[in-house]
Amino acid sequence: DPGEFVEVFPPEQTIREGDDVTFECHPRNIHHRVAIQWLRRGGSLPANAIINRGQLTIPHAKAADAGVYICKVSSIFLPKQAEVRLSVESGHIAEYVGPSHCLETEATCQNGQCVKREYVCDGEKDCEDGSDEFNCPEPKACEPNEFKCDNKLCVQKLWICDGDDDCGDGSDERNCGTRAPGEPCSASQFQCRTGDQCIAASFQCDGQNDCADGSDEIGCAPPICVQPPVREITVRCGETVVLECKAVGVPVPFINWRLNWGNTCGPPRCIQKSDRGYGVLTITDGAYTCEAINNKGRILATPDAILTVQCQETGACSAAGTAGENVQGKKCLCKHHVTGEYCNQCIQGTFYLNRRNPYGCIQCFCSGVIRSAFSPGGPSVTVSDFLERSPEATPNIVFQPRGTISMTGSFDQVLYWRLPQEFLGNKLTSYGGYLTFTMQYSCIGGELDEPLIVIRGNEITLVHRSRTPLKPDHLNTVRIEIFETYFEREDGQPATREHLLMALADLDSLMIRASHCYGQRESSLGDVSLTIAVDRDTQQERAWEVEQCQCPPGYQGLSCEDCAPGYQRTGGGLYLGLCEPIGGGGEPPAPVMPERPETPEPVRPEYGCNPAGSLSPYADASGNCRCKQYATGRRCDVCTPDSFNLDEQNPEGCLRCFCSGVTRDCSSSDYYVQQVTLQTQFVQDITEKVTVRTADLTNFFEAKGQSYVDSGRNLAFSAFLNAPPEKALYWALPSLFLNNKVTSYGGSLDFTINFRGYGADDVSPMVVMRGNDMSIFYHHETPVPANVDYTVHVPLIENHWTREDNQPVTREHLMTVLSDLHTVLLKMTQKKNMETISLKEVSMDVATEEFSNQKAVKVELCHCPQGYAGTSCEACAPGYTRIGGGLYLGQCQPCSCHGHATDCDSSSGVCKDCQDNTEGDHCERCKPGYEGDARRGTPYDCNPVHARPACECHYHSPIGCDDDGRCLRCEHNTEGTNCERCKPGYYGDATVGTPFDCRPCPCPGGSECYLDANGQPTCRSCPAGYTGPTCSECAPGYARDPSDPSRCKPIAMASRSFDRLSDRLNGGDEFRKFRTAA
Repeated sequence: DPGEFVEVFPPEQTIREGDDVTFECHPRNIHHRVAIQWLRRGGSLPANAIINRGQLTIPHAKAADAGVYICKVSSIFLPKQAEVRLSVESGHIAEYVGPSHCLETEATCQNGQCVKREYVCDGEKDCEDGSDEFNCPEPKACEPNEFKCDNKLCVQKLWICDGDDDCGDGSDERNCGTRAPGEPCSASQFQCRTGDQCIAASFQCDGQNDCADGSDEIGCAPPICVQPPVREITVRCGETVVLECKAVGVPVPFINWRLNWGNTCGPPRCIQKSDRGYGVLTITDGAYTCEAINNKGRILATPDAILTVQCQETGACSAAGTAGENVQGKKCLCKHHVTGEYCNQCIQGTFYLNRRNPYGCIQCFCSGVIRSAFSPGGPSVTVSDFLERSPEATPNIVFQPRGTISMTGSFDQVLYWRLPQEFLGNKLTSYGGYLTFTMQYSCIGGELDEPLIVIRGNEITLVHRSRTPLKPDHLNTVRIEIFETYFEREDGQPATREHLLMALADLDSLMIRASHCYGQRESSLGDVSLTIAVDRDTQQERAWEVEQCQCPPGYQGLSCEDCAPGYQRTGGGLYLGLCEPIGGGGEPPAPVMPERPETPEPVRPEYGCNPAGSLSPYADASGNCRCKQYATGRRCDVCTPDSFNLDEQNPEGCLRCFCSGVTRDCSSSDYYVQQVTLQTQFVQDITEKVTVRTADLTNFFEAKGQSYVDSGRNLAFSAFLNAPPEKALYWALPSLFLNNKVTSYGGSLDFTINFRGYGADDVSPMVVMRGNDMSIFYHHETPVPANVDYTVHVPLIENHWTREDNQPVTREHLMTVLSDLHTVLLKMTQKKNMETISLKEVSMDVATEEFSNQKAVKVELCHCPQGYAGTSCEACAPGYTRIGGGLYLGQCQPCSCHGHATDCDSSSGVCKDCQDNTEGDHCERCKPGYEGDARRGTPYDCNPVHARPACECHYHSPIGCDDDGRCLRCEHNTEGTNCERCKPGYYGDATVGTPFDCRPCPCPGGSECYLDANGQPTCRSCPAGYTGPTCSECAPGYARDPSDPSRCKPIAMASRSFDRLSDRLNGGDEFRKFRTAA
């Protein structure tokens, strides 16, 4: 882990010969226990050197002790080390109040007293003159993820209350809570799966089996952040701020917080809490980072939470970020990319809040290498250049005065003006600007429908079609905004911001149509200009729409579109390819690769690394490749054990297994992609099956009986005036598209609509899906055009969806919703003023075993543990039912049918087909005509009336049984329906039938025991520090307390107690603190 390092202080000391010297060594960001070793460069340590918990002390240093000392710390990755330098000045005599007669293990105070050497620089004054605390290294502040012990040592926060005394003074094991009644293990212990063994929590996932069943090493995994903190928070002075963050992993991660990468403020103003992977920070302004750590690794959640404190209340909704205002509640209704109480902040991954943007803020492009940008506000300049050379072999080209060019003649093909080089190349800074020109033409035929503008770059072609009619024989002034909503792809689908910026990053051609109608006689073009942003003042408006990204190493440019010096472009990545370091030392030059390969290519010998899983085509000196997050292998050609489906288009290499959180073992399914389809013209009673409603979770408006089938046999609706104002209407899809749809992941939901309407675009979500008490939203990137059949394509992949709080949806969120989909809503209200809309067809991809031409490789096939079923373990197996708990969908536990049924409803737990003359939801009572207690769990619980069962109490119930055969009073330390077992705290065989069947457990401090294979009593759940069959031995890491030999204490505490006891036996405190030289 590159975050691990070793810190030593002071890094250099110069002392006089005969003085004592101390160096401190601290491991930083190392989350597992380590061994600290001090070495000396070029020789051995001085014979009198003392090492105690990373502290190196050399008493009475000599000139020969000068040199470099190395602190070496072990790590599960690579050993870490740091150096200190000692200089010893000779020729000086140490001044003491008399000759020293202290022992070698003692230090001499300046007044001549002798104290134990480990008491030097321990924070307590043991010398009467306090000289044992003189010239001590200045203690450094603990790292944000470290806990400061009472003795000033720093230990990892995740070691708090783990059952180990890491501080040495016990301060990290205080206030750890007490064992709850009925709980077998304490808060600082881990309960093994068998339930009868407790181990220290620090032993879980330490690489060694400490539980007898090995369950402490099962499922170990580093933290994964499933709920990062909110990206931006703006509050007023005096308000309380609560930041929340959640991570999962095994062991359960500890949640720590950082402020601008350093420590947060302390209590009572800042309070941190971490409970079962859920962290809360209650707080000044700054960037707060959530850090999740366990002994398998750590992760810094992204994004940071940016807290802004405003001490002056605005009180009004932002006009630029507000889509409307809730008059009753006075609550601002924010646009899609806007958040905040007053809709005055851009959400994560967007920038530049402006009124004319229908989404409020612009989404960051940054060439796909990072999602953090801001608006630099650079001034704009106009490039005004005219064609000074003729187009390609076009006849009758005439250059006119005052910057116009004309073409005369009649042509069969549609011709375009091609703008010169000044308008090409990197034109990212033209985003949000305008292409302006004048044109004039004359003709006698009808208008052409070809695109007016064509731009090409990075193998992407985008076109613009005029939205206002052009007039022949008139001077037309055309002004086109360089914004994605004004362009479309060649296939007619809307262009995205990514499409436009990729083309602008390397513009190959910019063409303006020269042919406008049939029978055209003349066409002219003039006054062509393109606005761009530059980094100097031009006295014109500022280019706020141009993003300035915070690029990672290797990238540069406003949108990270270029490689930095020393880097070269390779394949892979989201858009323009990756920038990799240029190889040195005779390494071959980078091979020419296609910038955006359409399909993953096999590993080529000259590349060495699989492009689907690697970050670079070159291997390092050891022959290993730099793999993406979920790819592994020497050539990055396989997925990690917890992922599947190696894919070049996936920036993480492979998809992480979801498996409902019950396992991480999965692979790509062998299913095929099919579609469930709703064709409205072929469905009977379509108006009843597809209902119309608002998207409210409760008390929603429903337009019953107002849909109809139009002349084209399509489902239509026009009663928009009957709907609540300012609320969008939706179609609710029928059950065909609901319930378990986890195999739809990676596919799409598509529907075709045609509407008439006018006014502003509605900014409500295009699609709403709900399931398992979660709601997620899909916002279409471009407005839907009116009066045409338009197909909305909705990818069922998490990065296209958001949550109710505008935060991104994770794969886990999407899979949780798809596992029990109960609502799918398709938006009808496309404009503020709607007249009518029709729905023609709806389809959703699903994966089935039925053959098709497309494999469902993005659908996972999990290897589920017992009790779980389904491709993603999303269902309970027969004989199991769902309960609470677990990571996502709850846990599956065996049906509770008292042994009278083998199956139950997987959701409600109601038993199916009760046997043995029983009935009830859980087969808990006898059928009419039968009597007994059906809850006993035997086939003979319910017998015909008057058939009394036999009484068998093994001679332990002096008053016999009741009518159901249950013993009325068990004696001789027995219990059970038939007095068939010993009570807790006793052992033996209660069925022998003597008064001495159950004897007390020989377990001091322990309450339970059992008979081992040799028939000997063995204690269960010994108290902390004790072990052995009868809890009479000290556990590893513990020793007998010299002051009370019957007690076991941690070795460090026992040793200290022994030292203090020895001091008292040799003269008490007078010996330690006041023994002067003889």
